[in-house]
Amino acid sequence: MGSWSSWWRRWWDRATGRSRARAEPAHAPRRDPPSADGDAAAAASRLRRCQRERVALLVREVMLRHGVLSGRYRVRVLSLDREGQQHLVLIDWLPQPASMAAGPAPHPTRLEAQVRDDALQLLGLQVRAVYWRGDPPATQRPRPDARRPDGEHSGA
Repeated sequence: MGSWSSWWRRWWDRATGRSRARAEPAHAPRRDPPSADGDAAAAASRLRRCQRERVALLVREVMLRHGVLSGRYRVRVLSLDREGQQHLVLIDWLPQPASMAAGPAPHPTRLEAQVRDDALQLLGLQVRAVYWRGDPPATQRPRPDARRPDGEHSGA
């Protein structure tokens, strides 16, 4: 047990005050230290995930500043590169029950511009595109065959 990993385990056990018996059972299989390539790939994956989460939080902040509550949409962020510096944002408008107040009508072009600008200025990340699916609930129009409150058809 003269390897670097066993030295590290002994040092960690002493530093944290844990006994060797509790830290690793005697019947535990011996593990080889992970390769440097595996560590680098795992670190890059963690970094990309962290960057995506930061962009998603930024999108939520921008939407709140524009008066859009989080229950009205769903955000997905995709990394476009291995470094996690370029992203694509997907926003799905969720259907709202008729009983819920719609709130102010968001302006997608303003939202997109602010997401791109804030991501670049505050996070140092690029948002290449913002894609929308569906219509914002406040801007949805009634179907032409829907009835008016006074009982008349909305058509001619």
